[in-house]
Amino acid sequence: MSQEHSTERGGEPSSLCYQDNVQTGKRKSIGSPAVRGSLKVLLFNARYIQNKFLELRALVATEEPELVAITESWLRTSDRDLEGEFVIPGYQLFHKDREDRGGGGVLLYVKNSIKSMTCNITSNHELLGVDLEIDTAKYRTLLLYRPPGQLNEMDRDLYQLLGELVDGRVCILMGDFNTHVDWETREPSAENTPLLEFVNDEFLTQWVREPTRGANILDLVLTSEDDIIQDLSVNEEIGGSDHKLIRFSVKVPNMETVTPVHRKLDMGRANFEGLHEGVAEMKL
Repeated sequence: MSQEHSTERGGEPSSLCYQDNVQTGKRKSIGSPAVRGSLKVLLFNARYIQNKFLELRALVATEEPELVAITESWLRTSDRDLEGEFVIPGYQLFHKDREDRGGGGVLLYVKNSIKSMTCNITSNHELLGVDLEIDTAKYRTLLLYRPPGQLNEMDRDLYQLLGELVDGRVCILMGDFNTHVDWETREPSAENTPLLEFVNDEFLTQWVREPTRGANILDLVLTSEDDIIQDLSVNEEIGGSDHKLIRFSVKVPNMETVTPVHRKLDMGRANFEGLHEGVAEMKL
C-alpha cells in the first residue's frame, strides 16, 4: 500500500492501491523505469473522466506509462464507488476531489512498481502531491487544477503553498493552470503575474510550448531541474475533451539502461580440425 508523507500543511488526499500487478523481489519487468531509464507520463484535462474511462484504459494498456495525471476529473467519491469504477490493474490511484461544488478535481495513477507516498496538503485548492522513490532517485509530483478566474487572494495562497512544497526538492509540477501566458516573452499581466513570479522565484522550467486548448497553453509541466524532461509532445484530444493530451518522459538518474547481451557462434572461426581430434580421443 502507499504510504502517507506528512508536510507542514497536513491534509487528507485519498489514495487507493491495487496490488494485482506488483513486481516482487528484485526482478523488474521490461517496461519498468529501471530498464528504460525514464518515467513515461501522460497528462490531460478530462473534463469528466467517467465517459472517457474506457478509452483511458485502452490507452494505458497500449502505452504502459508510469504516471497518468488527469485534471477536471469531475468526481465526487463520496457518492460513487471509486474503487469499482475507476480501477486500472497494476496502478495505484490518488485523487483530490472538489468538495464544495461539482466539477474540478484531479486524479493521479502511479504504477505499483514505484514506491509512492502521499503528501498531506490541507487547503481548498485542487492540488495533489505524491512523493516517488525509484532506487536512489526521489521526486515530488504535484498535480494541480486551478479554476479559471480565480481571485488574486486565492492565487497568492496557492503559490505560497506550492513554494513550500517545491522548496529543496526535485519536483515535477503539472496540471491545468488556466492562466494565459506567452512563454516566449513572459509579458506580465494582472492575471498571470502571480504564476510568473512563482516560476521565477522557484527557478522553475516550463516545458510546454504548444497550445493545449484552442490557441492557449493552459496545461503546464514545470520542473525544478532544467534537464530531466525529454520527448515532450502535445498530441490528440481524448474522448471529446477540449484539451490535448501531453506525453513526456522524466529522466531517472543513477539508473543504468539494461542492454541485453546476445551471444552468437562465429562458425567461420571454429577449429574443426581440433574438434575432430578431440572427439577421436574421447573414450566412449
